Amino acid sequence: SVTLFGMGFSSTADFSCRFGVVPSSRSLWVAQSIVICTAPESKAGNVSIEVSNNGVDFTRTGHRFSFIPPRQWVLLPSRGPVSGGSVVTVSGLSAMTTTSLMFGSERISVTAQTDG
Repeated sequence: SVTLFGMGFSSTADFSCRFGVVPSSRSLWVAQSIVICTAPESKAGNVSIEVSNNGVDFTRTGHRFSFIPPRQWVLLPSRGPVSGGSVVTVSGLSAMTTTSLMFGSERISVTAQTDG
């Protein structure tokens, strides 16, 4: 979901968001200055995100939203003792954007290493 801040949003039956020309899978009016738009499924790429109070006339702000392709990753080993302590290698994650991983309810910091 994307939270948009602006002004003049109206709580109408026809309030809607769109990503490019594709309607949002969910459009939620929160306040006159806040709306939440849920992105539809899409191929990778950049699109404009726009809102409409009447379902016909959309804004033309030019704000961009980027759909990124899913990344493939590998976890080794894929299991370990319940007592913990295993060193786990995760391959295929972007070290630029990944700072931690969740193991159950515990957040673990990532130590990045690059090949080469």
